[in-house]
Amino acid sequence: MLQYEIIIYWSNVDELYIADAPELPTCMAHGETYEEALKSIQEAMEFWIETAREDGDEVPQPLGWSLPDSDPIDPENIPSIPSMETLRKRLAERGESGKKRKKAS
Repeated sequence: MLQYEIIIYWSNVDELYIADAPELPTCMAHGETYEEALKSIQEAMEFWIETAREDGDEVPQPLGWSLPDSDPIDPENIPSIPSMETLRKRLAERGESGKKRKKAS
């Protein structure tokens, strides 16, 4: 698994999710869904790295992040991130609870 940062955002102009790997210059992809954009950028990153190696260009090390007094490369230090489905459920629950609070007011 690649350890580079990925930024995914919705483009109103293109009506697509845009995925950017800022640590790999000009490495971008897109998809009609968040999941498609993620898959596309992962493939683009692999291609970017493969092409750089073939051309003898430098492949940057992932910048990563670290907790105080920790090894930034050690995957044990990375907290688990909820799946997209879990996040959607939480947002839906918050939306429902917000509607209930407004009605009670």
